[in-house]
Amino acid sequence: MLLRSLCFLLRCLLSSKHGAVEVLPALLTVAFLSGSRPAAVPRSWLRTLLVLPLPAEAQVSAGLRSLARSSRPKPETGVQLSSLGVMEGQADESGLHLVAAEVLGSNNQRITVSFSTSWPVTSDRSASSKSLEVRSKGATIFLQVIRGLALTSENLVEEVLSSKGKFGAYGLPDAVEVVKDNIQDDRRQMTIQFTSYSPRGVGFSYRAMLQAIPVNGDIFVLVGSALEEKWPEDQIRRTLSSFRVDASKAAET
Repeated sequence: MLLRSLCFLLRCLLSSKHGAVEVLPALLTVAFLSGSRPAAVPRSWLRTLLVLPLPAEAQVSAGLRSLARSSRPKPETGVQLSSLGVMEGQADESGLHLVAAEVLGSNNQRITVSFSTSWPVTSDRSASSKSLEVRSKGATIFLQVIRGLALTSENLVEEVLSSKGKFGAYGLPDAVEVVKDNIQDDRRQMTIQFTSYSPRGVGFSYRAMLQAIPVNGDIFVLVGSALEEKWPEDQIRRTLSSFRVDASKAAET
C-alpha cells in the first residue's frame, strides 16, 4: 500500500492537475508514517515510477519525431549486394581498414567495390542489404549505383540528389552548385554544395564529394557528404581516392 500511495502521489506531483503545494505534504506524511524499516521495491513498481506523464508539448514533439522516422522512405541507392555481403579488414597502423563488397551490376554481373576508411560500416553487412555505408560524427560515405546513364555531371547530380535518394526524402535539394568537376583516367570527381531539407522543412547547407567510375554500362559512385560547417574534407578525400571497382567475369546465379 505504501508503494501504491507513493506512486500515485508522484504522478499527481508531475501532473498538470495538481500543484506541488497540494501533493508534497501528503507525500512526506506517507513517507514518515511508514516506519523506519525500508520496504523492498519490486522492479515492476520501479518501472511504474519511471513512466511519468509528459507535458503536452513534449508529447506532440516526440510524436512528430516518431512519425517522421517511421514515414521516411528508405533511400534508393541502386545497391544490390551479392551473396557474399560486406567484408571488413583489420585496421592498419594509420587506423585505416579495407571495406569490400560484391555488388550486382546489370545482367547480375558481379562487381567488386572497395575502399579504405577509418570509419565503421553502419549499413547491414548481409547479402539482403540494399546499401553500403560508413559513418562518422555528422558525416557519411555511401555507395550509389546508377544504371544505364552516361557519365556526365548532370546525370550524377540529378541521381545523387533525386527525391528517392539520401538527400531528397523531404523535398528536392536546391541551391545546387558544382564546386569542382574533374575527369581523370576512367573516373569523374565532383564536389557539390546544396541545401537539403528536414521533416519540418528547415534547410541545411551540405557539401558532397563524388567519385564515379563507369563499368559495363553502370556507374558506381562513392559519395562523401556532411554539413557544410562540419566538412571533413581530408578524411573524405582520402577515402574516395582509394575507391576501386573491378568487374568479374562471373554472374550471380
